[in-house]
Amino acid sequence: MGEGERTRLIAWNIEMQRVHARLREALLVVEESLADDPPGTTAGVRDLLVYCRGFCGALSGHHRGEDTTLFPELSARHPQLREPLAKSAQDHTMIEHLLARCEQAARSSAPGRSWLVTWRASRR
Repeated sequence: MGEGERTRLIAWNIEMQRVHARLREALLVVEESLADDPPGTTAGVRDLLVYCRGFCGALSGHHRGEDTTLFPELSARHPQLREPLAKSAQDHTMIEHLLARCEQAARSSAPGRSWLVTWRASRR
């Protein structure tokens, strides 16, 4: 691997870490906001559901991009990365399943704290 290629891979790694950190921070903001709602109220829940759905869409799109574009390219250029890339793609599939369960919980629950309980249970 040439120095330029190594530098690019390091830059991709740093950027992927930053993106993942921002997505995790956004998820914590949503969870904390829902947890702060007074019991029996729906203050802000609908807005947070919209935010959550946008977040989930962004996360899914990000993972699809990695799975269909980045990972195959890296795998072709660097066969030694095939196993960790396959594990990452498998993680993405699991996360997509969890996001689908989260969406199902949001659709099936009346807006309010029951949605938070259902969502938290789906993360376990």
